[in-house]
Amino acid sequence: MAVAYTDSKFGSAENKIKVADDLILEPQVPRFLAVNDSLVTPVSLINTTDKAANVEVSINVEGPLKITSSTKKQFSLNLIQPEMLHLILLLSHRLEPEK
Repeated sequence: MAVAYTDSKFGSAENKIKVADDLILEPQVPRFLAVNDSLVTPVSLINTTDKAANVEVSINVEGPLKITSSTKKQFSLNLIQPEMLHLILLLSHRLEPEK
């Protein structure tokens, strides 16, 4: 909604807008891991459109974090209903600071 006014007049207008991407991925990775930590981390996939969608998700990581489970999966996403992808991650070595 927008509202505008002057000394003697005022007005407003309203319109719906979309504030999200069609497909949202929300990884839930902890902020801290120790070397050789292994964990199962969920990734939520949310379809924000008004239609069901078939999608293929491919995930990769860089640095000392390794994915030890499948990195690709196909989903049939319903409307506004999240699906979960579970990844098995391993922190293989310590990340050295840049010099």
